[in-house]
Amino acid sequence: MLFFALTACGRIDFDPVPGAVVTNTSTQLVVGSQDACVLTDGDLFCWGYNDAGQLGTNAAMIQATPIAVGTGHHWIEVALGREFMCALDDAHEAWCWGGYSTDQLGLASRSCGDGNVDVGEACDDANQQNGDGCDCMCQMTAAPSPIPEPQQLPDRFQFAHLFSGRSHTCGIRLDGTLWCWGRNGARQLGVGDGGGTADHSVPIQVVIVAPQIGRDDDWVQVGPGDDHTCGVKQDGSLWCWGSNGNGQLGQMGNPAIVRERPELVLGGATSSYTAVQGGIDYECARGSDAQIYCLGRNDFHQLGLGTVTDSPVPVPTTTGEIDAVAVGTTHACALRHDHVILCWGENLNGEAGDPGGADQMLPRAMPGTWKTVDVGEKTSCALDENGLPWCWGSGGFGQLGNGMMLDSTVPVAVCRDPTCSAN
Repeated sequence: MLFFALTACGRIDFDPVPGAVVTNTSTQLVVGSQDACVLTDGDLFCWGYNDAGQLGTNAAMIQATPIAVGTGHHWIEVALGREFMCALDDAHEAWCWGGYSTDQLGLASRSCGDGNVDVGEACDDANQQNGDGCDCMCQMTAAPSPIPEPQQLPDRFQFAHLFSGRSHTCGIRLDGTLWCWGRNGARQLGVGDGGGTADHSVPIQVVIVAPQIGRDDDWVQVGPGDDHTCGVKQDGSLWCWGSNGNGQLGQMGNPAIVRERPELVLGGATSSYTAVQGGIDYECARGSDAQIYCLGRNDFHQLGLGTVTDSPVPVPTTTGEIDAVAVGTTHACALRHDHVILCWGENLNGEAGDPGGADQMLPRAMPGTWKTVDVGEKTSCALDENGLPWCWGSGGFGQLGNGMMLDSTVPVAVCRDPTCSAN
């Protein structure tokens, strides 16, 4: 969704000198809610909406061309949420910045609390029941002010990867364990609060509990959405937790259930997956057979099935060998092995690439040859065969990066010169 990074073979280097650009060997392209970034050789460049300082600056609210973000750091990975982002430095330690309305920056000190949700507490130490007299920020009566520059998480945990959803973030530590923080109103953190829905402002470990069976140190990839989260383990199994209002947890039964711990996804034509991405009440996963399987909400054709019927089990969406999938709020795209991008779902702003504005009921091929793709709320971006970024869809907040604030139903080149006004 807003939110997810895909690594490509070609990389773009934005130089602080206007107009300077160099292609190297690898890159990370990430699209957020109303912004996007490219990460190259430790340098992060972003564009789009900056209402909560999520672009790492107190500068203009809209940045319609790429600007350097988090200078002075050597970044190795970045994850975008809604109005915030988190990144890993070269020590594999996490930093976050932007909006802090649901504790999604994870900046509270773990020393403030004993790590347990005691009787009478809505979250660790919110009600000070264990007598240490502190409040870990998870019950703030007013939202903390946005933080427009990178802040290091106090724990200094080392993470292999970070993944941001709409209002929460999950990270896989170097030991393979999974930790999440941020909004938890639908138990999308998977931390087992005994029915509690308090947000968490420190990373909390996600563990498997009976009757589910599985290890806690073999997570390989996570796809946080909005009110739910899914993850893939080393054995290829797919797990989900949080809200199941549209069957997105893959439990096949009552959609009203909520799971506060990971549950194994059931049904479908495959039981082995390599990656998953979450949207609003749905997700799509890449099977080990290189096909895409989607489940959950389908009112905007976001499952790509040609219908608007929800599915409580993973159903095949694409044909042909697929290398990667990217899931947005209500649309999704996939990169086929022959470097063709397929998109489907909502298309109000052209995010699925149809010039007529109609939703794409089935996967639709985009023109061009591409190396990677990611999608956000109503925007899609991709790297072309030369490693250069292009975007299409909603552009009202400068999130197409072409110096304009207009939508486009076709890919437009992201500016290499910050002073540009069009491509």
